[in-house]
Amino acid sequence: MDVPVANGQAFLPGSSAAHPARLMRTASGRLLLADESGTVLSECAGKEVTAEPRIGQAESRVIFPDGALFLTFDHAAAGTLAGRDPAAGLLHRLETFHPRLALFALLCLGGGWLLWRHGLGAMAAAAVWLTPAPVLDAIDTGTLASLDLKLTRPSGLSDDEKDRVQRIFRDLDGQLQQQGADLRLKLEFRAMPGFGANAFAMPGGTIVLTDAFVRMADRDQIAGVIGHEIAHVERNHGLTQFYRAGGAFLMISMMAGDTGPVLEDLLLEGNLLLSLRHSRAHELEADAFGRALADDAGYDPDGLLRFFAALQAESGSEPPAWLSTHPAFDHWIKALNSETR
Repeated sequence: MDVPVANGQAFLPGSSAAHPARLMRTASGRLLLADESGTVLSECAGKEVTAEPRIGQAESRVIFPDGALFLTFDHAAAGTLAGRDPAAGLLHRLETFHPRLALFALLCLGGGWLLWRHGLGAMAAAAVWLTPAPVLDAIDTGTLASLDLKLTRPSGLSDDEKDRVQRIFRDLDGQLQQQGADLRLKLEFRAMPGFGANAFAMPGGTIVLTDAFVRMADRDQIAGVIGHEIAHVERNHGLTQFYRAGGAFLMISMMAGDTGPVLEDLLLEGNLLLSLRHSRAHELEADAFGRALADDAGYDPDGLLRFFAALQAESGSEPPAWLSTHPAFDHWIKALNSETR
C-alpha cells in the first residue's frame, strides 16, 4: 500500500518565511516535515500533530508540537497522514456548495419578502403605539428646523389672512374634541417658493400651510385641506411611514452590513420625514376623513373636491399616477365624487 505524501509550504516556529516542504509518514508511523533537499524540519508521533478543520477553499493546516506549521492543498493526503478527514469540520460543510443551498437561499428570499410585506406593517404599528409624545414633538421640531434651513421662508401672510385660517382651524379642532379625539394640533405658516399651494402634516400634530395655498383657497377649501392633514395625524400615517422606512433600512443593514450612522442622522435631524410620501391608500383615507370633518364643523364638504379641481386646472398636465405615491388628480376627484353619491 502506497503511503501518501502531501506537498505544500512549511513555516518554522517564530518565522514568517515559507519553505517548500512535504509531509510524509515513516515506516515506524512518525510524521516528518522535510524541505526539498530532504532536511527534516520537524517530526513527531502521528497522533501528536494538530490537523485544523478545513475552511472553504483555504489550505489544510497541520501544526507540529514544536509550532511548525504546514499548509497544503493536498487535502486528502494531509488528512490521511494526520489522521483526520479534512472536510469533517462543520464550517467547511456549511460552506461547501450543495443543491440544498439554492433552496435555502430561496427560503431566505421568501422570508425576507414576507417580512417586508407583512412584518414591517406590524412592527410599525407596534412602534407607533409605543412612541411617547416627547418623541413626536422632537420629530416635528427637527423636521420643521430642516425645512426652515433648506426649503421654507418666513410667511408673508398678513395678520388678517392668518386669523381667517386660524378660525377655520379652531372650528375643526373643536369638532374633533367634541368627537372625543385627543390630538395636540398646531398650525404653522411658511412661504415655500417653487412649491405652490401646498400643505402637509407632521406626526406630532404640526400642520404647515404655504402662503400660496392660503391665498388661493376659499374657506371651504381650506377646511377640507386642513381636515385632510388632520387625518394624517389622527391615523398616524406619517409616523407609520417613518417607522416602515426605518424598518426597511434595518432589514437592508442586516443583509448588507453596517451602513454607517445614516439612520441616526435621519432620526435626529428629521430629514427622513422630508423624503417620505403617504401611500395612495393613506391619501384616499385622509380625503374621506377631511370631508367628513369639514362637514361636521359646518363647512361645505365639497371644498376639498373643488380644491383638487382647481389644482388640476392650474397644473395642466401631470405625470401618470403610477409615477407617484399620490393618486392622479382624475383618480382623486373620481374617488371624492363617488363618496358624495
